[in-house]
Amino acid sequence: MVDIETLDTKPTAQVLSISAIGFNPFELTTDFSLNPKFDILLSLEGQESRSINEQTILWWSNRSPEVQSKIFSDVGRLAVTEALDQLTKFCWLKANRIWCQGPTLDITVLTNLYEEYGKGVPWNYGNVRDSCTLLDLVEVVQPEVTHISIEDCIRQCMGVQQAIKKLGITKFTRNR
Repeated sequence: MVDIETLDTKPTAQVLSISAIGFNPFELTTDFSLNPKFDILLSLEGQESRSINEQTILWWSNRSPEVQSKIFSDVGRLAVTEALDQLTKFCWLKANRIWCQGPTLDITVLTNLYEEYGKGVPWNYGNVRDSCTLLDLVEVVQPEVTHISIEDCIRQCMGVQQAIKKLGITKFTRNR
């Protein structure tokens, strides 16, 4: 599962954070402490050509101080190329499918970022899965969205696991 936070909703958005978590969609769990995780803040240096939206900035200004403190912290930010290299390694080692919350933001922005920096995308377009569509099929109980990307990854994993269980799915029909 991948989740990002950005300063726009366009494919060219400046990216604040990228998180990913490896998970088994067929196994119900609320404890992801042992799951492989990827959680980084990106430097905005080098993203000057990427877009920022005034409405998105205003939206961020209305988030809680805790969320603002986490997402806008200067501590530990990685250069975009370093972040993409690390995400690539994570995806190659941990993922045969990439899940995201909605088909048009996270994966689209990340694909655009990879392309802008001349790097190959570490997933096949046919391996991208949308949790929003799955969650429209059944009702599940999830924690509230926090807009702290690693927390939202866990939330989305839990939703996918519950939906798959409720739908009685025990395996994917095609191996990837």
